[in-house]
Amino acid sequence: MPPYPSPWLALPVLTLCAPLPTALSIEYLDLDQVQHLAFPAAVSFTPCVLEPTPEQRALIERRLGAPLGARMPAVRAARSADRLLGYLVTDSVIGKHLAIDYALALTPARTIQQVEIMSYRESYGGEVHGAAWRAQFTGKGADATLALNDDIASIGGATLSCRHLTEGIKRLLVVCATCLPAP
Repeated sequence: MPPYPSPWLALPVLTLCAPLPTALSIEYLDLDQVQHLAFPAAVSFTPCVLEPTPEQRALIERRLGAPLGARMPAVRAARSADRLLGYLVTDSVIGKHLAIDYALALTPARTIQQVEIMSYRESYGGEVHGAAWRAQFTGKGADATLALNDDIASIGGATLSCRHLTEGIKRLLVVCATCLPAP
């Protein structure tokens, strides 16, 4: 006689013992690290407050095709002793379920110099941290299409993280191009 009267009685035990996916939290960079990585020659990082006027808000929403919302990204002007080196913009988006914190280093002309993932909390899809995927954004500005599977390649198994980061980066570019002073 088998150890169980029916093979189906063992199934719930196997199901209950199967590992469930768990969220990981990987902290790649803190704010100080990302500032110095993006702008090693900077001697100061001055906060810039973004407060779009009603006209700017309407322009941003037209360009994005979506409401802007109340939350504005944190922006810091990176400066050497006598000149603007660019802007460091930090924000977060939801990957599939959890937040992804990221930073954009923008040139004074407000094009992307680099993208950095500061922290990633999902149990899978962390390939968005890879240099090749992030490099797709380099040189792009607010007028770039920035659409997944158009000018930005997706990563299998990380589709939602790719999509939400791409949308977030587009949002930041449009907000910064509209609200930051012209170079």
